[in-house]
Amino acid sequence: MEMIKRLNNQLRHPGWLLYGMVVLFLLVIVGPSAKLVCERTRSDSTVNCIREKRLFWVIPMGTSSIRDVQGAEITGTDSDYGPVYRVELLTAQGNIPINSVYTSGYSSKEHAADKINSFVELTDKNELVVTEPGLLSFENLVWLAIGLMAWLFWKWIKSGSDGTMNKSINSVEEINNL
Repeated sequence: MEMIKRLNNQLRHPGWLLYGMVVLFLLVIVGPSAKLVCERTRSDSTVNCIREKRLFWVIPMGTSSIRDVQGAEITGTDSDYGPVYRVELLTAQGNIPINSVYTSGYSSKEHAADKINSFVELTDKNELVVTEPGLLSFENLVWLAIGLMAWLFWKWIKSGSDGTMNKSINSVEEINNL
């Protein structure tokens, strides 16, 4: 019961509001997902795509047209936490990223690039839909939840430094001394 009271007091702390605002800001700025809808023209079989960015997969943040898509490739860079990647479309105007952010998860990027390349090379399909999750991928949400739980655990341990932990240790020592 004491643990629930401590947790309830921590949730009322104004730091939660600041933490939530920072996370929301980061998700809005660098975390929108991108949905790519590609169609093949009937006349000359060129591939044109429309990229639609959405926040939380439902709130539209704008669309852009990408003409004459010739394929896709994965580009990567190093970050403080390891390698990160993104899928870029190969066009006559140069490379255009599906999503502006680099994220972890090479296999999902590889799967998206393979789907785009197969669509461009094979002419049996007329439409392709690919979604890039941005920072809101399942893997990143899991890491965010783990980080949040670790932070809560750390706060709970620090709040327990009022002597309750020491009292239980002293009680065990007293039992051993009997």
